[in-house]
Amino acid sequence: EHQPIHTMLAIALADLAIQMDHAWPNAVETMFQRFGQSPESYPTLLEVVRMLPEENNNYKLMTDSFKRESCSQRLQAATPQVVQFLLNLQCPTMQARRKVLECFLSWIKYTN
Repeated sequence: EHQPIHTMLAIALADLAIQMDHAWPNAVETMFQRFGQSPESYPTLLEVVRMLPEENNNYKLMTDSFKRESCSQRLQAATPQVVQFLLNLQCPTMQARRKVLECFLSWIKYTN
């Protein structure tokens, strides 16, 4: 129903995390604290976490190479937390499973 809007907001939040660089050094941790506490907010968390590595590799995003590399290092450091969350997530629906797999794929592509 509102998926395109949800995706665009997730992209905007991911881009903000990249642009803020050292002003928001713990962006992934903040996302987990804010959206990882209740199942109702898991779709938002999954969308944002999926977009972070994709946007860091998106060279249409106007940012300097220092910020991009800095974000890359922070994302690499956050990978165990992201993978653990995805492995432990209970997926009651096929749509939820698909979202988790999309997120895994985004991080696998990023870390390889």
